[in-house]
Amino acid sequence: MMTSSTPPRYVWPPFTAETHPLRPDDLARLKTTGFDTIRLTVGLGIFLSADAKQATELDEIVLDRLRRILDAGLNVILDFHPISQDPRFPPQSFTEAAEDPNAALLRQLESRMARLLSSLPKERVALEILNEPATKAWNKVSASQWQETQQSYFEAVRAAAPNLTVVLSGCCACCNLDLMMIAPKAYNDANTYYTFHVYAPHPFTHQLTKDPKQPISAANFIGAISFPISGEELAEVERRARKDFTNADISDMKLRAQIARDLDIAFKRLEAYGTAAGVEAIFDAQVEWAKKNSIAPQRLFLGEFGVQRPGVDPASRRRWLETVRSASEKRGIPWSYWSFEGPQFMGLALGKESQHFDQVIIEALGMKRTN
Repeated sequence: MMTSSTPPRYVWPPFTAETHPLRPDDLARLKTTGFDTIRLTVGLGIFLSADAKQATELDEIVLDRLRRILDAGLNVILDFHPISQDPRFPPQSFTEAAEDPNAALLRQLESRMARLLSSLPKERVALEILNEPATKAWNKVSASQWQETQQSYFEAVRAAAPNLTVVLSGCCACCNLDLMMIAPKAYNDANTYYTFHVYAPHPFTHQLTKDPKQPISAANFIGAISFPISGEELAEVERRARKDFTNADISDMKLRAQIARDLDIAFKRLEAYGTAAGVEAIFDAQVEWAKKNSIAPQRLFLGEFGVQRPGVDPASRRRWLETVRSASEKRGIPWSYWSFEGPQFMGLALGKESQHFDQVIIEALGMKRTN
């Protein structure tokens, strides 16, 4: 948590508020339901801004959380997440140049966490280098920059922990990691996995999701999308959206032009990925990339997938989740659902005080009912 002072300061001691729980009963319910692994997200800001004493305290907190998860019979992936709330550490600074001062700080943290993880059973822990690397636009230049920068992180981890399982990322474009834009030869050993995320089609999984920094966007005009969506249904959704957009009171011509472009993109994505066949094609592309690089499909990792609860009918949510989970499993690709908390978004748990999981999600994931 941060105060409003400048520069930002983190409340200390950290992670003591009720917003950062790791309850034994939650872990037990996850285990009983059938989950076997927790992907534990770590926001970078507080770790990179810590002094030596604070860093030691943070390491102790991380180790405690990891041990709690392992003691509950679950495996754990420690996953570094860039955050935009701390302006000292913009997400792009970890992606675009290995010589960036923030990239140097992250290399030190990666090395430190790798040593910490090495103190735990190696077959039950892994380190994910960076969640959804960000840049202004993914192209050959930015992909090459990420390749070089990620390799520097990987080498730091390997120097500290030669046998640790490491999860590497492709290039993130609209929440779908594109493995095809990276070359794995630089870090292709037996203890590496390659992660991709699936939220396609994004206008379906994130329908009616609005950015508070942008009060009006294409999302304001696209809704009531089902999955799978037929050609006739898609045509009706598009007709309604474009009519509402045309009649909308938007005086800013640049904004209007941007929304028009975003609507065009949204409907192309719905056409491409709005059916089971479209989703299956995403997995086929990942597997084809793996085969070309002599990587077994079992070393791919579907690190995130999910669909918003508000604004999406339960039957469509279930069908999309089943489609993605099935596509992953029949190719031998392990998966991780996003996320545990956040009932107002995609969360499995229906509230911080609730003892219940969303049964639409549980059943779609092929897990055991516990409610």
